[in-house]
Amino acid sequence: MTKFKVLTFVFCVLHFTFCIGCGRRVNPIIPSKNIIGKCKTPGYAKDIFVIGNYAYIADGQAGLQVIDISNPTTPTIVGWHDTEIYAYGVVVMDSIAYIADGPSGGGLRLFNIRRPDSIIALGVDSYISSYEVFVIKREVQPQADSVFVFIAAKDKFQIDNATDFNFPSLIGRCETPGGACGVWGDSEYAYVANEQMGLQIIDVRNISSPKIIGSYDTPGKALDVCVSGNYAYIADGREGLQIIDVVQPDTPKFVGSCPTPGYANKVFVFGNYAYIADGVAGLQVIDVSNPLTPSIISECSTPYTNSVYVTQQYIYLADRDEGLVIIEK
Repeated sequence: MTKFKVLTFVFCVLHFTFCIGCGRRVNPIIPSKNIIGKCKTPGYAKDIFVIGNYAYIADGQAGLQVIDISNPTTPTIVGWHDTEIYAYGVVVMDSIAYIADGPSGGGLRLFNIRRPDSIIALGVDSYISSYEVFVIKREVQPQADSVFVFIAAKDKFQIDNATDFNFPSLIGRCETPGGACGVWGDSEYAYVANEQMGLQIIDVRNISSPKIIGSYDTPGKALDVCVSGNYAYIADGREGLQIIDVVQPDTPKFVGSCPTPGYANKVFVFGNYAYIADGVAGLQVIDVSNPLTPSIISECSTPYTNSVYVTQQYIYLADRDEGLVIIEK
């Protein structure tokens, strides 16, 4: 063997060894979870919300799809409704579905889904872009139990008053420095995944005048956020999961991170685990019991996982190509 070939061989061995040890490679001993049911949807499944015996899919160009999951091995579409533009996000509360319907002209759309086989279109706020929604109830004198919708609206965060389901309307907004594409909230704060500008924390105690009070610039592209306890969990694109301490909303602090093998699109936290919709890498399950050192403990391969919802027994995925995918925990 010539000197050149020997050097080339050594370089290849070292390169291969380095790649095996890099953080993005999935450890082959990580156990895979089993798929127990699927339901193909007519569009590109972008988001999912589960309540009772139904899964609600924001199905891209195919609008809202309602799937009966009472038998998780044979989920079946039982209702649907067009959403005009492109359904990106869905939340359901008290038999009302709130849909983030994409670019201007789509905006926020409400549907009565009390009868899944006969969905009724209600109000629409079409003057905004809308990529994800989060719904809260809050008592605002003199009106009790007002319904407010937090909207990740491209270049801004917006709050709509949807107490009258037929006429959702702007009540407050603030511009964000990056693209607002994910949102989580409560009666005091909204947490916005702001793409290249990371996490933005917005004070919503004055519902008509929200304002940014804190931020943390994550290393990747912040696409989604879920808050549990003292921490905000960020689906950070190519940088996987980022965990931020938000006990002091005006000074959020980095805690820990876990790279994922794909592209972290959405995150759902249940107990001590963060479930990542990881694009071409499917589902990644991360143990966050110690937020300083989160680690992948399980996975499930699907063509392209866009979103995830977790209940006591099952994990539900919105997959671009497969539609609804159901996994037993």
